[in-house]
Amino acid sequence: NRAQLMAILDKAMEQAKAVQRDSQSGQKSLFDLMPKESKAPEATEIIPPPLADWDGRQRLDYEKETVGFFLTGHPLEAAMEDIKTVAVCEIRALADWPAEQPVLVGGLIHSVKRLKSKKGDPMAFISIEDMYESVEAVVFPETYARCQAILDAKEPVIIQGTVQKDERGAKIIADDICLLPEAREKHTQSAALHLYADKIDQGKLDEVRKTIREFYGSCPFAVTINFPDGGQVDVETTHDLTIRPCRELGENLRRILGYPAIFYQKKPLSVARKQGWKRREAA
Repeated sequence: NRAQLMAILDKAMEQAKAVQRDSQSGQKSLFDLMPKESKAPEATEIIPPPLADWDGRQRLDYEKETVGFFLTGHPLEAAMEDIKTVAVCEIRALADWPAEQPVLVGGLIHSVKRLKSKKGDPMAFISIEDMYESVEAVVFPETYARCQAILDAKEPVIIQGTVQKDERGAKIIADDICLLPEAREKHTQSAALHLYADKIDQGKLDEVRKTIREFYGSCPFAVTINFPDGGQVDVETTHDLTIRPCRELGENLRRILGYPAIFYQKKPLSVARKQGWKRREAA
């Protein structure tokens, strides 16, 4: 593991420094006075124990910890398409977002500062970052009570809230914080599955049915069959035939059908707060 590797490197450095000190001071060891053929090596060979390779996320975390930024990738690269199906903008677009308007943004929680409100209730200031920028979000006691467990998550999250602006720029008053999979279900209104009559047969149709059943969830979806002449037929589905919106579902359907087949519609944003909070209320 990382601790073992660091200990081995520290030992090697100490041995190298000792050899250098002896050489500079002119000191001779007992082995130096022996004949050449029995002279011991100047340094002991260090054979490190077998170490497991770091996974991608662990390597990126160590890069950020060591140099302050990611070198070989970004933890959000694989999640960006999923985030875009929920978030209404990237964090860098908040500079142009209207104040006191609702917003949904996604990213990683970079830091958490926990404190108490005037009434003594726990709350937090958090920093959330995507691949380009970061923004502060204020988590007041009511939201904190519901979402405190998520604040330590290393997985991507979606923050719903209201944009506020001051002389330092934009920040978010958080109304809700969800892990990305939960947010996709919560903020997706419906899905549309498109089938092309000239590209599907009974075997593929059976695979599509099986895949839909495997990704059962709470999101309703409709089926549209497209014909080569440009005509369309909407197929009514039962109320209990619902899906779980996720990247894996889209990838599986694309593998079966050979084209992007499912599309999602977001729920409209609503203002959760009738009146904006001011940061001084938490002082």
